[in-house]
Amino acid sequence: MSSTRVPPTLADYPVRRNVPTRWDDHDTYDHTNNALYYAFVDTAIGGWLLEVAETDVRLLDAIGMVVESSCRFHREIRFPEVVTVGIRSAGPGNSSVPYEFALFVGDELAGEGRFVHVYADRHSRRPVAVPPTIAAAVRDRLGPATPQDEAVAAHAPRAFATVADLEAAKGKVIGVSAWHTIDQERVNQFAAATEDEQWIHVDPARAASGPYGSTIAHGFLTLSLVSAMLWEAYVVEDVKVTINYGTEKVRFPAPLRVGGRVRGTVELIGVEHTPRGSRIRTQIAVESDAGGKPVCVAETVVVVS
Repeated sequence: MSSTRVPPTLADYPVRRNVPTRWDDHDTYDHTNNALYYAFVDTAIGGWLLEVAETDVRLLDAIGMVVESSCRFHREIRFPEVVTVGIRSAGPGNSSVPYEFALFVGDELAGEGRFVHVYADRHSRRPVAVPPTIAAAVRDRLGPATPQDEAVAAHAPRAFATVADLEAAKGKVIGVSAWHTIDQERVNQFAAATEDEQWIHVDPARAASGPYGSTIAHGFLTLSLVSAMLWEAYVVEDVKVTINYGTEKVRFPAPLRVGGRVRGTVELIGVEHTPRGSRIRTQIAVESDAGGKPVCVAETVVVVS
């Protein structure tokens, strides 16, 4: 009997991680053994948790144990192909985190399934609550759609009535920007404006044989989008004037290949009240739709009054 089910695409998964295959992944049938599909997923989820949970999850008193896994296999995987693992979740339970995953080689679906962690005390092995840092990461990055998420999807900022309302969200994600496409024309214009016309940014033919396989955006081009992303992520309704006060601790952990899209996730570090206004300090992590490490992470300060 035929099925009308539409297979997932990479765009259906908010987090994507690349995992390389190895020569010795091949079995007697000259392809990656099916059991290793689960290893790809375990590696992707474990690596993601180490990056976003703001702590080494391997050292927590509560450890995540796999209690359920399943996979529907769609395509063989062979060395030296790179597997992209897409991850999403319906959100954490009391002691468990269910994940949905899909494996892709390029745009081809290779497998899809389910993977469940139950958190247990390291010594007694009895179930315990999901650690707060992990629960927050799953809710903020992988969680189900909420009215706030729908507003973000429509490019509407999350609204706070007052600075005091915003301040109550200290330590939390306060908004996510729209996606911004970084095409070659935009990179060329930035290069001309800043007189930074290095071939790795503006010469696609030469860059194709370079270290990244394509042209990449200037780091400062990505940074220049932060102001727009902040406006798209959140707004304080009773504020009349907003002034950019500065940017701190800027870094570019990963290259941004031309043709990709980026968006910023904004976390509130804190609010400092001064006679001239309130200084809002945030951290913005700019991610690429290719997944992996952020392409830019920066602390920003604006003064509002």
